[in-house]
Amino acid sequence: MKLHIDHATLATGARRGMRRSLLVLMLGVSVTTACQDTTVPNLNDPIIDDFIVNPTPAQVQAMAYGLLFGSRADVGPMIRDAEIIGRDAYNLDPADPRWVDQLLGPNLDDADFGANHWLLRYRNIKAANILIESVETSAEFSAEEKSATKGFARTIKALDLLYLAESRGALGIASDAGRTVDDLEPIICGPAALTRIAAVLDSAYAELQAGGSAFPFVDTPIEGLESFSTPATFARVNRALKAKVENYRGQHASALTALGESFISTTASLDLGAYFAFSLGAGDIQNPLYQDTASTNFRVHRSVVTQAEAGDRRRTEKVATSRVRTWPSEPNVVSEHVFTVYEGPTAPVPIIQNEELILLRAEARWFGGDKLGAVSDINFIRQTAGGLGPSTVTIASTDAQFIDELLRQKRYSLLWESTAHWVDARRFNRLGTLPRDGATHVVHAAFPIPEDEALARGGTATCQ
Repeated sequence: MKLHIDHATLATGARRGMRRSLLVLMLGVSVTTACQDTTVPNLNDPIIDDFIVNPTPAQVQAMAYGLLFGSRADVGPMIRDAEIIGRDAYNLDPADPRWVDQLLGPNLDDADFGANHWLLRYRNIKAANILIESVETSAEFSAEEKSATKGFARTIKALDLLYLAESRGALGIASDAGRTVDDLEPIICGPAALTRIAAVLDSAYAELQAGGSAFPFVDTPIEGLESFSTPATFARVNRALKAKVENYRGQHASALTALGESFISTTASLDLGAYFAFSLGAGDIQNPLYQDTASTNFRVHRSVVTQAEAGDRRRTEKVATSRVRTWPSEPNVVSEHVFTVYEGPTAPVPIIQNEELILLRAEARWFGGDKLGAVSDINFIRQTAGGLGPSTVTIASTDAQFIDELLRQKRYSLLWESTAHWVDARRFNRLGTLPRDGATHVVHAAFPIPEDEALARGGTATCQ
């Protein structure tokens, strides 16, 4: 079970409300590339113009924290949907058949469920762009403080772009949210999107390194980022994200370099990491992946149980037996297990954590030529997280055998916390191995580009 982290309160309720109010204001400005709303931003609005030209420290603080809230908004729904498509989970909500009919069935509608995980991300990217632009013009901050703020904002921007790339795969993503609807950012294909994200992370890393000893907008440790609330420590999160991107790109030497600059450790807790925090406070949101196990619609796919290695404590800690639930029109969509990953509605959701970093290093080491190191990392996770003995994979194993083992460990280490099972199946050409519980079921390789995005581009959103 992922233990609840008792986060320190950021600030007073009034300040938290002010932060969210400003976020609502900024995100109310229509996003240019997220074309479910194609209104051109009114950058001549006096409030917005004042923020861009001469932001106060309070406004910069509000916007910086607002970026975390904005990025958090879609993380739970995205993990949920990816885990359903990746056959780790079901959402057996009897009031809404789309959870089965579309996410498991053949018709993922680009104007319906398929349009998810797009608009909110580009709104947040637009907000990051505004913060980056505005802080540079302010006379209230030193050069170091400007650099630190831009590095923070650009890292969150890269994180949002990464979530978009994971959801769209080879279809590509809009490269930014920096233009008007008359001059849209191009849709760039999967490999180009990852190259773009890597470059954004590198720019942010350089800014964080030049950012001095403290963020100008941090008064107490940031909820979910308690270990990473300074430019130097947050730079380690940046490098952790860079390592993931570089593995996705097949740039394993670069991934290993980034991991060496991250917070990876075999002596620290596997739970060490960056998290999105939730609370029961007025105006805040609860963990959207948590539901009471007695009544939850979130159910575990049977393959999670049947394919688990005997004695793997991750399976017993994260999955519990419950009453059988079936889908009325599809008798093979059935589950008698529920998730126990989160102990309550305020439990945090990982952005990236030490356990994932060690598995990222195993991949980078194997494909970078250090097979002995890769096997060592795999066995460390098996023992430390799973309570298992050594793997049958050795330095003499084939790439396919190693991938099987790597994906098994990632599945159980990151269960219901990550999109990894689906994303890894896609990038290692394993989508065809995922179970199909109904005659019409398919395994989607990506969420489609939203219909409104295509319409704003003349009817097509083909990547370049």
